[in-house]
Amino acid sequence: MSASSKLLPGPISLRQFYKYLGRFARYSPSSTRAVPPSKRIRAPIEPGVGIFFYPPDSWTKTHALAAGPLGQTEETIHPSKFQISRPITAPDGKYTPELQYWGVGGAVQVTKSLISGVEQGFAVALELHGVGYRAEADEERNKLVMRLGYSHVVEFPLNENDVFFTVINPQLVQVAGINRADVHQMAAKVRKARPPEPYKGKGVRYKNEPVRRKEAKKD
Repeated sequence: MSASSKLLPGPISLRQFYKYLGRFARYSPSSTRAVPPSKRIRAPIEPGVGIFFYPPDSWTKTHALAAGPLGQTEETIHPSKFQISRPITAPDGKYTPELQYWGVGGAVQVTKSLISGVEQGFAVALELHGVGYRAEADEERNKLVMRLGYSHVVEFPLNENDVFFTVINPQLVQVAGINRADVHQMAAKVRKARPPEPYKGKGVRYKNEPVRRKEAKKD
């Protein structure tokens, strides 16, 4: 028997072949067939709405950008892998693409939030409670002027970084924008200017926000 014939493997059955091939596919990091996606979400199919992941030359994405009728916004996401798939058949005859996701973290929720922001936007309403508490818009200076019981007025930009204020009435202000984090952060800044106090409930609060009340001290 020659030395070369000793190096050749012996004949194996088809069952053994699939057994070892399946083991390789299961542990292969580049195999997406053996590793199913963590989640599947509906890809945006509305006209003028798109979602993009960066960097474009890498399989692992770290940034997401959404563009739509209301504008465009970008967020940093946990390193994840995305792939768009389209089913071959559908019961209703409509072929809706899916966005398959591999990874951990909140990348899926961030993606859904970006898509909703450029489609519909986000808004937070704030109420002013107190005697003399009122808000008004100074469009000439691009300022939201709020009187909150201080010796001075509190001002915020009416429109900044795609976040804008709308004064519905002197005691009701709306914060709106396409980026959910920016909208809620700005609303938190306005509320922090005069948080509701627990005795009479005076201050700035979210709409329908419950405020824990305390009993006034008795002499």
